[in-house]
Amino acid sequence: MRTLCFSRWMSIPLLLVGLVGTFPLARTWAEDVPRFVRPEQATTYIDPVTKTELTVLIDQHLGGTAELTLGYLVVPPGVDVPDHIHQSTETFYILSGEMEQTSEGKVQTISAGMACLVPANTTTRHTVKSKDSVHALVIWTPGGEAKRIVKEWPVKTAQ
Repeated sequence: MRTLCFSRWMSIPLLLVGLVGTFPLARTWAEDVPRFVRPEQATTYIDPVTKTELTVLIDQHLGGTAELTLGYLVVPPGVDVPDHIHQSTETFYILSGEMEQTSEGKVQTISAGMACLVPANTTTRHTVKSKDSVHALVIWTPGGEAKRIVKEWPVKTAQ
């Protein structure tokens, strides 16, 4: 019994046909999902109670990934976010301000230039201690956590 075998030269045209066929798909996908997010493309949500703002910068819609969500968080002075649990790992990078981070009963003050990681399914609490708002980048892995957080937060309108 003979097996069908392609020579290495015969495989080149097949490879080229395959590559040509994939480029239009890749081009369409890249056009549909922005990789570089401009401020006007992001959505800012505002907590009606604390006035905390979360701007979603990268998620399944902007950036096209469900692997993580990247947000810009502004938490006003004096805000105390009570004990809560996230289903995703939460990573903060503090840009300005200072807050107390309580995780699993351990209290740590984090300020500008510091990063903090809160594992998924861990009880955490955030309390802003500075007289100014805390500005931070927050990453949730896997993505989708922001959608759960802001489900009752209205979209911030331009003022």
